[in-house]
Amino acid sequence: MASKKNQYGIVSAICMVVGSVIGSGIFFKAEQIDHALGGNSVSGAISWGVGGIIMLVCLSVFACLFRDFSEECTFMDCMAKTVGRPYAYYVGVFMATVYYPAMCSVLSYLCSRYTLIFLGTYDSANIKCMFVSILFLFISFVISCSSASVSGKIQIATTFIKLIPLFIMIFFGIFHGEESLPPVKENNDAVPLKTSLYGAVAASAFAYDGWISVVSIGEKIKNRRRNLPLALILGGVIVVTVYILYHTGLSSTLKGLPAGSNSKESVRLAFDKVIKGGGSVLTGFVAISCFGALNALMLGCTNAVHTLAQSGRCPFKALFLKTNKSQTTPIFSYITGFLLSILWLIIYFCTQLSDRAFFSLLAFDSSELPVVTAYVTYIPIFFMYMKECRKKNLYGKCLLSATGLCACMFMAYSAIIAHKDEIFSYICFLSSLMIFFSLCGKEK
Repeated sequence: MASKKNQYGIVSAICMVVGSVIGSGIFFKAEQIDHALGGNSVSGAISWGVGGIIMLVCLSVFACLFRDFSEECTFMDCMAKTVGRPYAYYVGVFMATVYYPAMCSVLSYLCSRYTLIFLGTYDSANIKCMFVSILFLFISFVISCSSASVSGKIQIATTFIKLIPLFIMIFFGIFHGEESLPPVKENNDAVPLKTSLYGAVAASAFAYDGWISVVSIGEKIKNRRRNLPLALILGGVIVVTVYILYHTGLSSTLKGLPAGSNSKESVRLAFDKVIKGGGSVLTGFVAISCFGALNALMLGCTNAVHTLAQSGRCPFKALFLKTNKSQTTPIFSYITGFLLSILWLIIYFCTQLSDRAFFSLLAFDSSELPVVTAYVTYIPIFFMYMKECRKKNLYGKCLLSATGLCACMFMAYSAIIAHKDEIFSYICFLSSLMIFFSLCGKEK
């Protein structure tokens, strides 16, 4: 376990949850959901509420799991104790090679996107956007290699900064909601979203994503058995409350705006409406918000390969377990996580921002499907925990885990409805990846 001086306190842990979840998603997806649902504020609030409930239920189950297990129990230990070591290994493979690097790549792109928008030079297909994205990945990587205290302070700072535009819209949006904003022209750069509640819930999964990174680095939290569950629950409640209030304020401000309008321009108009000059500075806050989420997820990304190596079945196990003598940092694990993030960034640019023919097998939305897959991996964990609680007559925890089971299944169903054209290629890719690691990984 890390030394006390290299651990996060309860405030940093809560900020980690809030900061890792609240990133670009609330800005990036809120307007898409609102426009795709035809501006129906009730349906939009329901989609955000359902996504928030699913997240809170999953957070609560994991909070119970970590309270029941010992202080030394890691995320992979948790899976191994409930389902088994082989399952924990394959979930670890998914987290280390797909989930974390894919999420970091998307967030680095969004950091670059909003920064360049702020500077007035944004072009999604521009090579400059990719290089700036790599730069953000590198900065986040360097921070993750520093001490936990430095990373924790950055997380606290970015968490409070990113809440500023949200609270501005929550507070002022209510008072300007009766006035309609003028229509804005369509822009093909807007990302399409299925016009259904299922698609909206699946889209909200990206905005609610990121909290699992806090679970994965739980060994770096002081008094983890008490502080980790507390941070998960309190952080989750804060996120859901802020999201629903933000949606209410934004929908009220955007009243009268036609469906299909450019979300980027409509948000700028909305902030210009509630506070003079708000639209021009919004993108700066959003860029900081994205970087805060990237910082939290990069911590999980750089530690993921090291955690996988600890299971005993990871290829090149000895290399990834090797640590820096001065900082006890698994440097090769960190570098691998960084390089995987760059690889997924290239894939994201080639499949989502340009011609999909480059990587037809990987032409799926890496901002949503890996998130939903993470929820799918919780299903066996919740099922086995439910059976264990039933044996011990812990009916409250049994009901909670059963609810989590249903929530994850609903999220998976929503993703199938929303991304049915991409599901086959995504499953083929994951199957090939697991077969490869099953041949390479030998338990010792």
